[in-house]
Amino acid sequence: MAMPNLFIPGAGKSGTSSLHEYLNQHPDIYMSLVKEPHFFSRRCFPEGRVEYERLFEFGKNARYRGESSTGYMIFAESIGRMREYTREPKFIFLLRNPIDRAYSHYWWLRGSGFETSGFRHAIESDMFETPDPQKIVGIGYKYYFQEGCYAKWIKRYSDEFGMKRIHIITSESLRATPLQALNSCATFLGIELFRAMKETNLNTTAVFKAPSLYRLSRNIVNTGFGIKRCSTMRRMVKRVTDAISEDFSAHFLHLSNGLLDRFFRSDVRYPKISAEDRHWLQELYKGEVDELRELLSSPFDEWNEDF
Repeated sequence: MAMPNLFIPGAGKSGTSSLHEYLNQHPDIYMSLVKEPHFFSRRCFPEGRVEYERLFEFGKNARYRGESSTGYMIFAESIGRMREYTREPKFIFLLRNPIDRAYSHYWWLRGSGFETSGFRHAIESDMFETPDPQKIVGIGYKYYFQEGCYAKWIKRYSDEFGMKRIHIITSESLRATPLQALNSCATFLGIELFRAMKETNLNTTAVFKAPSLYRLSRNIVNTGFGIKRCSTMRRMVKRVTDAISEDFSAHFLHLSNGLLDRFFRSDVRYPKISAEDRHWLQELYKGEVDELRELLSSPFDEWNEDF
């Protein structure tokens, strides 16, 4: 069996892609080639277990085998499933100032053509909804506000696994002092410290060229090659995909989406958040940040300008 024992459950748009690659540089850690399999949160659980385990086959002898599905943080069903199917898992949460995280999340979907609403309307549209893993929107999920309610989600993990299995770092510290942040993870995992690292900055939010065409292209690729056994589309395209192994197809899907991202990605950065919208989010998140500081007994000084 090659099930993982290390997870980065969130938060989305906080630098988890970079952290995933950083951890993979350590000889005692093997991070999955497909970064976000979302096995424990989506409806293919547990039918897709064989394909899921293949993601870690080459790391079966590593002390830690890890993956980074950011949906695990907000989708409640993930926790019980990981408890049942993994042995002594550990969790690293990467948290970003919730204002910046929500705004980047919005522009990630807006810039790729999957969000058309204005910023405040988009935030308010599902801010009180219970996150549902089946409500995927193109390349990910919305729940812009909910993903920044860190204390609520981390408490669920601490109640289930205990705080000794949970480590918290911030996006701001990973960006400012990456080696120090990584070594805090190494200490938490009980492995040798990183002596050096190859710096990276992956999956930065940008405005895509021709976002409507990008959205259409992604939908075609994901519909045609998203062949998880549990999906309706798997049955519809069975005659085509039976000739292709599940493992190959999963990697092909990952590669195809990556090529589309590179082709449509532009150098245009999304606009800076307005002072009014920043103040609006400060008011919405103030209580949430206070609760997080109390839960973790941490000041989160990096966010002092806003909270």
